[in-house]
Amino acid sequence: MIPRRLSAVIRGEEGIERLRELGPGAEVLVRAGERVRPDTVVGATKSGTRVVRLPLEGEETAAMMVLKRPGESLRRGEPLLQRPSWLGLACTEYVSPVDGYVEEILLAQRAVLIREHTAQVSAGVEGVVLDVLPDRGVLLRFDGTVIRFFAGWGPPVAGELAAGAELLAPADAARAVRDEHRGKILWAYSRISAEAILEAVRVGAAGLIGGSVGASELSGAMAQIRRRTGRERIPLTLLISEGFGSAPMSLEVRRSLASAVGHTVYLDAGGPGGLEWTRDPEVTFSSPVCGGAAPAGPAGGPSGPGQPEPTAQWLAAPPARGELVRVIDVENFGAVGRIVSEVSTVPLATGVTCPVVAVELGDGTRVKVPVISVERLDAPPASGR
Repeated sequence: MIPRRLSAVIRGEEGIERLRELGPGAEVLVRAGERVRPDTVVGATKSGTRVVRLPLEGEETAAMMVLKRPGESLRRGEPLLQRPSWLGLACTEYVSPVDGYVEEILLAQRAVLIREHTAQVSAGVEGVVLDVLPDRGVLLRFDGTVIRFFAGWGPPVAGELAAGAELLAPADAARAVRDEHRGKILWAYSRISAEAILEAVRVGAAGLIGGSVGASELSGAMAQIRRRTGRERIPLTLLISEGFGSAPMSLEVRRSLASAVGHTVYLDAGGPGGLEWTRDPEVTFSSPVCGGAAPAGPAGGPSGPGQPEPTAQWLAAPPARGELVRVIDVENFGAVGRIVSEVSTVPLATGVTCPVVAVELGDGTRVKVPVISVERLDAPPASGR
């Protein structure tokens, strides 16, 4: 999910309202007016279709007795189907392997589709239940912090935020990602490597946050997961704050995340939010602690020695050669690179001229981009650079 970024990246405020999506048929476990804590389970979703294959021959399906109809609930071990055998003196029962409800019975294909009760949705914040919306979810109100992100993948998830680390190289991932991070949210000071994604999946981390990720590394990690597990999606929630490539996380975002280490945070990768707009990826937590101290990176600063602190702000002045920027035009949306030319103008078909700059992307490609389609990621270079 890639959003449009129009409002402030970080907000600490009172009376924030957020919907915890549950979906149709979910079991709601709270009431309007009830106070919740970050670990309070507000509901259980009916998600994750399980295909149960029936070990039947073609002629055996005709004698099958259906004990459950589509839409009926199931408990693990409860009989689904029954097949009489040998003059009716015995029978074979086929039981449900999971809790859930029957979605569809496909005897011709010798299969049953079961929608599992697999996901328990936590509040993720300390607040109050404002309303329960039928077939949608639970609306919460809390005082806290919202950090908006550039892009995200995966389902909403809550977990304890671990201490930040560099996850740039395979050695970083092997050292920083450990078995005790199971169920926790990991975050990186800058770029997330493919090895870091794979290590986070291996230990069972609930989520992974970083400044950026390379498109090739992301697709490579997904291919590895597909080969190892057969899954088509990364089995955790992944959020990046700056863009694709190798941009470090902005100092403002790092400070806010550092202030929440050891507390529960809620990750939402974004998605449909209405007929005309979408929800931005975001991290929320109920402690209003914006502006905490940022931890030093492994080389003495957030991104190593000699690198400027990123601010990820819209350009307030013409860009200069050498500046780190993010491209936000249609063809290269989210790519990060360095400006390698002065501002020049090109004529358009309409007869007007447009100021452009040349940007060298992370893969070495040089593209000409309108000045209005780049975002500055670091401080302007010193005079004479």
